[in-house]
Amino acid sequence: MTADEFNRLVEEIFRPARGRRGFIKVAYEALGLSKAQFHRYARGEAAVPEHVADRLSGLRRPAPPSFPHPDLMAVLGASALAKMQRDREANGRLTGGPRNGRRASAASVYPAELTRLVDVMSAANRILPAAMAAPLPDSLPRFLADVRRPCGEWLRAFGAVSDPLEDVVLLDAEGKPTQEAFDLSARDGQAAEEARVFESLLAFCRRLGAEGPAVYTVFRRLIIQTPVIVNADELLYRHKDLWLVPGAKEMLLEFYHPVVLARTGRRAVPVCRHSGVLLAERPDGSGFETECPHPEAVNDARAGVHAEIEVAGEALVLKHAFRLYWLYPGLTELRLHDRLQAAGYAVALWPLMDLVDLVVAAPHLAAPLAIDVKDQRSAGRLADSFDPAEVAARLPGHDIRIVVPDHRDPPGRNYCGRFRAKRDSYGKPFVRIQTASDLLGELRA
Repeated sequence: MTADEFNRLVEEIFRPARGRRGFIKVAYEALGLSKAQFHRYARGEAAVPEHVADRLSGLRRPAPPSFPHPDLMAVLGASALAKMQRDREANGRLTGGPRNGRRASAASVYPAELTRLVDVMSAANRILPAAMAAPLPDSLPRFLADVRRPCGEWLRAFGAVSDPLEDVVLLDAEGKPTQEAFDLSARDGQAAEEARVFESLLAFCRRLGAEGPAVYTVFRRLIIQTPVIVNADELLYRHKDLWLVPGAKEMLLEFYHPVVLARTGRRAVPVCRHSGVLLAERPDGSGFETECPHPEAVNDARAGVHAEIEVAGEALVLKHAFRLYWLYPGLTELRLHDRLQAAGYAVALWPLMDLVDLVVAAPHLAAPLAIDVKDQRSAGRLADSFDPAEVAARLPGHDIRIVVPDHRDPPGRNYCGRFRAKRDSYGKPFVRIQTASDLLGELRA
């Protein structure tokens, strides 16, 4: 420590409290020095010993409070929202866990992780107002409204989020966590549930030997086309490929959870015309809400246009993780498969048990197409996370492409252009990306 650094720290630590005249005596006594020693160090006549420098540095006023990196705040927010969704799935409503017999307040029905996160952001508003670009959400209603906007907007008070998170939205317009929200949190139970059940299905199909890949395809198509099962035995009986497979029913039930939809007798239950998922009546009674991201599905539901299924008592509803990761992307996968096959292409659906979503071949194609359908809101996060290495290794010579549903790249949004720009800025290998309609137009299907 130089004499200049010594003098600067002494003034910074002691002068504000004691003023211009009295701080030197307080300083050398606090440092355990004699007056003569102190002045020798201050004038540079002797080197400041290491133990004196350490003691002086330790007496500095504490640094202003710091808060987690905005990326971590996004992950914590995603985890809390995922837990909130699990609560809804398991109980049909928010419960927030046991309350020791006391009546729950409006806030207490939310997960503790969510209320703690809002408390941290509220504290940041009070402690660091001058340094913040904009106030953070400091109440549950405001938080639940803000997370429907990109993370780069509502978290900018903490500083800049990393580029792949800039346009990530955690909650959709209907109040459900997005796929990106589940992807963000490694601790998320739904993502873990999806992985566990998926691995169980792969193991189940591998035990069937040569028939396994075909059974996997039948299973996956059935799940995408049937998000609500009224009678599992009847459904399997109509699919002879599964009806005759030992353990198929038990495997199928892993993807669903029971929900009571009719207390007495039979009841007509409204479902989305596009995806088949259950609809929820809007609070004001004007139409329905659907979590299906397709704009036509949202518009139809709000207008009260829907299909119906007859239910007596309990039905099996596809778990939320599989609605996010399988059902909604699967609608585009099946559309592509059926259209391309009808146009004369050789199309393999989920080859090698889901290495990619489709492989398309025809004599006039320079190379077979290996297509991965991605139904994600954030072009930046997709650009950062997509890795074609395994596909390239196991399907050499294939033209690897990402296909996104048309509603992800409407006019003016330039989703595919932003993906390409982000991919290039991250130094990632080139991957072609296009919408489903663009692919069908290119292949004249």
